[in-house]
Amino acid sequence: LVTGEPFPDPETKATAIRIGNPASWHLAEKAAKESEGRFAAVSDELLAETRKAAESLVKAARVVQESDAEAAIELLLEAVDIYEEEEKEIYSNETFKTLISLQLRNDKAADARATLTRQAKVYDKLENRPSQWKSYLSIVVLSLHLNEEDAANSSSQEFLQVPGFFQSDEGRVLNRLMQAWEERDGEAVESIVSEQIFTFLDNQVAKIAKKLGEKVDHQDLL
Repeated sequence: LVTGEPFPDPETKATAIRIGNPASWHLAEKAAKESEGRFAAVSDELLAETRKAAESLVKAARVVQESDAEAAIELLLEAVDIYEEEEKEIYSNETFKTLISLQLRNDKAADARATLTRQAKVYDKLENRPSQWKSYLSIVVLSLHLNEEDAANSSSQEFLQVPGFFQSDEGRVLNRLMQAWEERDGEAVESIVSEQIFTFLDNQVAKIAKKLGEKVDHQDLL
């Protein structure tokens, strides 16, 4: 894309963009033109600088996310990997959020749940409890959405044992949500997920949560 012609046997530490002849070449060029952007070559020496490397990957993901969501997701995953490998997780919050939102917009709820699990561990390491609690609640919401009740129960039990979570607003609402779900009380579930606390979750997770009341009514038919 930088030189305008295929590049045989490319070598770079940024494996997600180690593609000498992209399949979506014309879409990337169109996105660059529409966004008044440009392509540029970056050395591995520059990529070795953790934050700059991750930010470069995030910027690249934003350019291609509409034309090639899979490539954008891979770029964001690599950015997260860089932050974790270099122990610079403090800078990873927005990248995690962008990745989770993109995964959910592309019907990858299981992948988004896995990303939320990684994010929760980062928040734990950083002792960011409010965000950690939101991640816990989001994980269970996605498990219920995926019709994986055993996973939801297992996660709930694990999370409620974490010091401080049971006493939090997220912990209390999660406990009530699981009780209503076990009782197949769709009306109660619908009432719970309409509470303001769910609006503080990722927008895509909040939308999924609002539909859980309808989903629980059909569980016994599955």
